[in-house]
Amino acid sequence: MVDYISLIGLVVAFVSLCVAIMAYAKSYKTQDQTIALQQRLIQIEEGRDQLSLIKASSATLRAELREFERSSYKLCIANDGASVARNVRIELGDMPLVDHQAFPRGVKMPNFIGPKSEITCPIAIHLGCAPSFALRVLWDDDCGPNHNFMTTLSSP
Repeated sequence: MVDYISLIGLVVAFVSLCVAIMAYAKSYKTQDQTIALQQRLIQIEEGRDQLSLIKASSATLRAELREFERSSYKLCIANDGASVARNVRIELGDMPLVDHQAFPRGVKMPNFIGPKSEITCPIAIHLGCAPSFALRVLWDDDCGPNHNFMTTLSSP
């Protein structure tokens, strides 16, 4: 009978050892999964940080044609971004704005737009030159060169 008790004790010890080994293996696997998940979360956070840095260093331009007096229009280009838009180039149709027949001669166009600001310039719309116009705005900012925005301008 003593042999059975020792055998039972040995079996219980062996089962306990097996349970401990299985718990260790499960814990190790869970730890690896947790580390992988943490690394993925770090990548996501770094991506968000990078996107916010890009957003903070980029200009976002939009354009519209506004009527400010009867049959008198201005082209308004606004920078909604957090960075200065430099080297701003505007094309109306397939030519630079300053060469287009709708642009009054002698008017100077600024070549930069500050953050959260806008520029305006008169547009001479007449019978031979009526909207709609294909408009393309190109600019450089802290994020890089040659960003562009394209739209069609039509009378308001």
